[in-house]
Amino acid sequence: MTHKPVNPATVRRSDLVLSVALPLAVIGLGVALSVGAEGIGAFVDLCLAPFR
Repeated sequence: MTHKPVNPATVRRSDLVLSVALPLAVIGLGVALSVGAEGIGAFVDLCLAPFR
């Protein structure tokens, strides 16, 4: 009987991107909140820029 070798758990690229993007987004939101209303608008514009 032949067995296929067990592959170690692989990390998807999306997991790596999220592990970097999520902390940066939280830090950015904190900075935007400390600046005030105009900071929140700038943060939202920055987050939406890749989708425009």
